[in-house]
Amino acid sequence: MKVAFFFVGISKSKFSKTGYSVELRFSVSQHSKDHILINSLTNFFKCGIIMKMGNKSMVEFRVSSFKNIMETVIPFFFFLINTHYMEQNLGLCRFL
Repeated sequence: MKVAFFFVGISKSKFSKTGYSVELRFSVSQHSKDHILINSLTNFFKCGIIMKMGNKSMVEFRVSSFKNIMETVIPFFFFLINTHYMEQNLGLCRFL
């Protein structure tokens, strides 16, 4: 099983003025045999942590820092989307 997602969670919190806290997370998980791939994500993005998931047969790359998600992860996906768009619709990637 291969999974990648953005997650937004809202939970009650004693430490927040509103009584709630918000968690933003980007996560990619793979079977533990692909741990080299998952480990390479921390080197590529220069952020995040690697975690073994509960059943130990899965490993997860997780970024929970709002700053890292906004400044590193999301711009990467905008780049991918824009590159794909240019390639499919404009044929510009041949010149890049």
